[in-house]
Amino acid sequence: MTTMIATRDVRTITLGISVSRASSVVAQQLTPMFTITGGKIIVKALYAELTVASDASNATTIVLGFTAALGGGANIPNCLASSTVVGVVKEIGTHWMLHATTIGGALQIGQGAAPATTPLQRHPEFLLGAGTITYTGGVGVNPASPAWTLVYTPLDTNVVVAAA
Repeated sequence: MTTMIATRDVRTITLGISVSRASSVVAQQLTPMFTITGGKIIVKALYAELTVASDASNATTIVLGFTAALGGGANIPNCLASSTVVGVVKEIGTHWMLHATTIGGALQIGQGAAPATTPLQRHPEFLLGAGTITYTGGVGVNPASPAWTLVYTPLDTNVVVAAA
């Protein structure tokens, strides 16, 4: 007898748990994206997909940071990524992802004539404790509307990750 395994179950077993955040226009102030409670996680992937094309009239800065729940609780901007989205139109479906080789570098952004089809290399895995993944956007007429997704594996039994 054949047993069918759902695609989402295969992804969860091989990569980890996926949490998505609703698409929203990039805010120009510190904005929470994902809240981690109950312990530590290994981040397998953190990426965005544009749901509204970006405008070419202004460059926009995107800074991904982290505010730890332990210690001083200060936000560490750009500890995950910092990038200027140069004033170029990016179509719906373009992906933004952490740098492929180092955490804290520039975002990888789909480039070329058809950015939505540009493959991006997955970033290295890294550990985060309880706290909040944040972003801050810079000036831009239309800095796009990304829908962020976090894929993670829990390291502690009671870990919960929620989109903010």
